[in-house]
Amino acid sequence: GGKLVNAADWGQWTITNPSATGASLVFGEGYALLTAKGYAGQGMYQAVNVVAGTKYVIDMVTSSTTGLRDSWFEVYCGHSAPVTGVDYSEGGKLRNINTWAGCGTAPFSGKISVVGCTADENKGVFTATKTGVAYLVIRGGGDDMKDGIKIKSIEMRPSL
Repeated sequence: GGKLVNAADWGQWTITNPSATGASLVFGEGYALLTAKGYAGQGMYQAVNVVAGTKYVIDMVTSSTTGLRDSWFEVYCGHSAPVTGVDYSEGGKLRNINTWAGCGTAPFSGKISVVGCTADENKGVFTATKTGVAYLVIRGGGDDMKDGIKIKSIEMRPSL
């Protein structure tokens, strides 16, 4: 489902909405588009099978043609299932674009591993503590995401 090319890919993701209004996450051919206003947020997640002790590198292509204002975009992965209405934070931020931390304010396009910010929150490595299901969670929001954040080519691969 990481390529987001069609309804079969989109159907592998569950949309979760911690905010009642003001945010939207829609799928298009090859992408998901997250927009928000009024400090609302929204996200999506997918259950993935992992093996205990294995490190997984998470990356994706993100872009905004206008840049963002007062906005955040975060990636998490953990063994607990997300709960609608609760901000997911298990495992800490693995990837991050955050205008308060100084990135995302100007137009950007590229892998989040390159365009993301705050190095301590943009390492992108999840280490499975047990074999079974983990949840890859992508969420964001803000006061004015302008044209939003386009998400493409989501990857979660075992580290070599």
